[in-house]
Amino acid sequence: PTHCRCQAQPSQKLLNANKQWAEGFDKPMGLGVKRKLSVITCMDSRLVLSKIMPALDIGDIEMIRNAGGRVTPDVLRSLFVAQEVPELSTRAVMIIHHTDCGAQAVMRHHDYMVNRMKELLGQWNILAWVAQVVISTWSSIFLPSFIRKKLLNAVFRPFSDPIDSVKEDVGLLRHAPLMPSNIPIYGMVYDVLTGKLHHIITSSGEGKSLVKNSQDYVPGSAAYGAAPATPATYKTAA
Repeated sequence: PTHCRCQAQPSQKLLNANKQWAEGFDKPMGLGVKRKLSVITCMDSRLVLSKIMPALDIGDIEMIRNAGGRVTPDVLRSLFVAQEVPELSTRAVMIIHHTDCGAQAVMRHHDYMVNRMKELLGQWNILAWVAQVVISTWSSIFLPSFIRKKLLNAVFRPFSDPIDSVKEDVGLLRHAPLMPSNIPIYGMVYDVLTGKLHHIITSSGEGKSLVKNSQDYVPGSAAYGAAPATPATYKTAA
């Protein structure tokens, strides 16, 4: 694939917009989360939560974002802070995945991703040697392609279906060591074609997952590579 190596900079238009915002700013507040909700979602530019959920305001929720909105060790660290710092004390979690996600594109660009990692790690010092060896092994012709892709999955956690991935992450978070058992976890999928947020599954915090049976929802379209052939029947997560 062709990738632009040009350097992005803040545009004057954005800085001017912030100046106008600051001049009329009338919502100062101390540390806190009014809705007591932590949202884990993707870094995708189309997921502007204040637009997707217009009722949101400054100070309403904690937002934790990464590629794909996946549950990772750093997400667990952030959640622990959000839940245990007394001024924050969030008491619910919403995981939002979406159609046409960059995490779905990772496997299409497997060779480029591996080679680029090797290139960047090569600019480091000897402390990166072990990582370089691992990456080199992934791209070795002696390692079958399907194994290399599984190893890449472990690092980037890509997915093909956002419904499956959000169910997986609800289950992972439910059983995470630092996750309080009484905090509910909501699994959602945002459809970038329609702008609609779909409730897929809820883990109630009582040791069971209550299923939102979204049989009327087929995410995206064939062009986005995210839609199952037929609407799925969602099983209770472990």
